[in-house]
Amino acid sequence: MRTLPLGGLVVGAFVTAVLSCAVAAPLFPEAAARTVVVASLVGAYSLWARSLLVALAAAGIAWLFVTGFLVNGLGVLTFAEGDLVRLGVLVAAGIGGYVTGAAPAVRRFVVQSWRGRPASSAREATPSLGKAL
Repeated sequence: MRTLPLGGLVVGAFVTAVLSCAVAAPLFPEAAARTVVVASLVGAYSLWARSLLVALAAAGIAWLFVTGFLVNGLGVLTFAEGDLVRLGVLVAAGIGGYVTGAAPAVRRFVVQSWRGRPASSAREATPSLGKAL
């Protein structure tokens, strides 16, 4: 588990969204390719952060930036047919990163529970779902 507080991880999610849009914008002219780049970086950040709340925050913030700057211009937010698909892709990438990052802790918890041995600490046994959950 990361030692940063939840607020610091959410700030990191914001920075990840901004930087991923800055990387995707000059590389690809199509919105779909830009969304894939941003989703990949959101997934990577969620893998590192290992917090479901942070993964969802990263996906939501990234969706706002993708819609406002990579699909539309000058920060104009709209809600069209493709926006729901982009939101779904970003949320799936965030949750996928979280699940992948949390898998070792979940596996330890399940194996230790199955063997009847308690984990050495509650923090070791369960993945972080964020302090708010």
